[in-house]
Amino acid sequence: MPVRGDRSVAICQQCGTALAVRIQADGSIRPIGTGTACSCGGESFDVIGDRPSETADSDAAAEETAESDDESAYPRP
Repeated sequence: MPVRGDRSVAICQQCGTALAVRIQADGSIRPIGTGTACSCGGESFDVIGDRPSETADSDAAAEETAESDDESAYPRP
């Protein structure tokens, strides 16, 4: 989950629009520039691109990153 106060990107659950959002101190997600709702009126959002939490084991996070960056997954020209 992003750190409270962080900006992130979220998808409106009602219309599927991607929005810039801010994570509030209470954990709520608020679109930036549109008040408390999406322009469609939706008020529920799914944050995308979540970072590992600060309480997560940093070694495990580093290992996951190393596995996803495996060069064998990318063919060379």
